[in-house]
Amino acid sequence: MPLNPLITVTETGTASAKTIQINVSPDPINLKGHGHGAVPIQWDIDPQSSPGWSFATNGIAISKPSNHFGHGGPSDGNKHYTWTRNPNQANGQHYKYSISVTNGTTTVIVDPGIINEA
Repeated sequence: MPLNPLITVTETGTASAKTIQINVSPDPINLKGHGHGAVPIQWDIDPQSSPGWSFATNGIAISKPSNHFGHGGPSDGNKHYTWTRNPNQANGQHYKYSISVTNGTTTVIVDPGIINEA
């Protein structure tokens, strides 16, 4: 069963004093209860977000590159981004990852986490 964390990008204020906020839900992503098989994770940009935002070139980057996760990449006009926890790779460790979103002129990055349990 795939996990679908939701990324919400909110812009407030005017051009000279704009605030950009990124929220991911859930944070951290907990893979507990998914057993030892492959677990696809697809992050989606919330359609209710401020318009014009999509994943940047390296939209989701998991900080510990290893055989634990396989990179799937972006899809649907960079509104979705996937990785898969590989089979038999649940190890109970906490992984930091980054989310990079862009509106074409500004890129914003946040660093949530994944708990890699079975």
